[in-house]
Amino acid sequence: MFHSLLSNILTASLCLGLSQFLSVAVLAQNSTKPLTSDNAAETTIREVPELVGQWALKDFFPYNFSAVFTPEGKLYVFSASPWFSGVFGGGGGSSIEKPMFYEVAYKINTSTKPMQLDILLGSDKENIKTILEMTPDGKIRIEYMGLTPGATRPTEFSVGSMLLEKVSNITKLPRNSQITNAARESKRAVQSEATNYMGSMLRAQQAYFLEYNKFARSIQDLQIGIKSETENYSYRILPQGNQKQHVMMTASAKKSELKSYTGVVYIVPNKKEKLTMAAICETANPSTTTPAKPKIPTKLSEKVQCPAGSVLR
Repeated sequence: MFHSLLSNILTASLCLGLSQFLSVAVLAQNSTKPLTSDNAAETTIREVPELVGQWALKDFFPYNFSAVFTPEGKLYVFSASPWFSGVFGGGGGSSIEKPMFYEVAYKINTSTKPMQLDILLGSDKENIKTILEMTPDGKIRIEYMGLTPGATRPTEFSVGSMLLEKVSNITKLPRNSQITNAARESKRAVQSEATNYMGSMLRAQQAYFLEYNKFARSIQDLQIGIKSETENYSYRILPQGNQKQHVMMTASAKKSELKSYTGVVYIVPNKKEKLTMAAICETANPSTTTPAKPKIPTKLSEKVQCPAGSVLR
């Protein structure tokens, strides 16, 4: 159940290291970004003092994790492996030298019943909208089953809800804690769609050249099942001359917070044979414009030189 939520939050579904965390990301940290849906009144954790402290999901093997709400309106999530006991790990002869906490952004609306919770992972289409409530026995109930980015917010709880139990009022994180920003990791996961697609296209072009002694002029010619348009990127092959020396491919980001890519496959003579080499240039900063044509080397010992504003991956 938890891993199915991950696949919805991360459209590329490639950042496996976030699997346990993003599966329970219906909790989050305060953000300065405006809430763009439901015209919901915004509040911070200071106005919900009973949330401050350390919470744990119990008796749900193997997904034991802790959530720490601080008085400053931040939330950190720690996901522990099943063989660790205790909220922060350890016990049973095991220990965690540098526990990893994930930090997420949220907006909460206390004027509705149940309260509304928005998990901010990017644009409104990427955000998750759900509900939560404080139960009479002091637990937090959160609806999480079947949530998808941009979907209509649920209005009532179902069997797909989960309960968090408060275990401590302490909010200070353990010493040597590592903190990872979930929204940034989510963005990297989306960008990994582009790098994986580009890598597949580059390899397919190399194979195509070996068979036909020229490069393919269209994505369809590569026959690798890649679509030219996805929710996040547009993919193109840019034919070059007679397609026998080099070919360019691009991944143009559709969202301003993502990076764009230009890939190239080129021929380098090596004695009596022709070698196909490949490289990808990535914009140094988020951009919907792909890097210009890189400088293609003529010797095997040289590397592709990416144009200004981009770097070699």
